[in-house]
Amino acid sequence: MRNPTLVFLCALALGGGLSSVNANVTLWQIGQPDGSNAEFGSAPGHYDRFESDAFYVVGRSESKRDWFYAQPGPANGWGGSQPHTFTVVFGLKAPPAHGECKLTLKLLDTHRESPPELKISLNGVSRKHQTEAGGSTDHPRSVKYKRARQEPNSYQFNITP
Repeated sequence: MRNPTLVFLCALALGGGLSSVNANVTLWQIGQPDGSNAEFGSAPGHYDRFESDAFYVVGRSESKRDWFYAQPGPANGWGGSQPHTFTVVFGLKAPPAHGECKLTLKLLDTHRESPPELKISLNGVSRKHQTEAGGSTDHPRSVKYKRARQEPNSYQFNITP
């Protein structure tokens, strides 16, 4: 069975950010890299409150209000069993001096039977990456589990803004 695709238009899931590769300076981030989902909307454990796909504007949006802690994929009935797009809009006053940046996504969990394929799109260039299978509903990494902290899976992509 082909894995569902979650489309992120230069987006993040449960923490991460964009940084300059050579200068190691964070240009923006959503959430904190602390293994917790407490700073996101409806966390922890209220996945049934999902209403719509995220549209996050860096510098204006707030993670507690505008970034739901659990973003469903097509295999999640509680999210309408359909594909979803999570969008992050950002601007840079000037491109980084060395031109390349690193997008880091930190996912606390993914679907266990049908882990999503991430699609990252930025300035007309898209990349795909298959995520690892997540935990069971009884596992601490589950969207239903209310554990405060855990170690996320980290995915990094070098990109040119």
